[in-house]
Amino acid sequence: MERAKEAKAKIQEDFDMLWKDAKALIQATAGDVDDNTREARERLRKTLDEAKSRFSGWEESVSQAVSEQADKMDAYVREKPYQTAGVTLLAGLFLGWLFSRK
Repeated sequence: MERAKEAKAKIQEDFDMLWKDAKALIQATAGDVDDNTREARERLRKTLDEAKSRFSGWEESVSQAVSEQADKMDAYVREKPYQTAGVTLLAGLFLGWLFSRK
């Protein structure tokens, strides 16, 4: 769970950096009167606003889904510990056999 929090923080940090850089680009080209530059700046602003709104909703839903799946997995392991141990053992044996081949 700690790794998920670290990954979430890293994604948020990267997104914030991208957001700041894009805003700086928009501000740096504010004085340009070229129609192409103005249109590109406006498209970038719209895209960033849409991405920011989608990202905020996505972040919560992914966090909630991961938490729900972890709870379901925990309940399953507690209900059927022998089956879980058996599947884990077989998976370990298979992976060991697979990696030991040359």
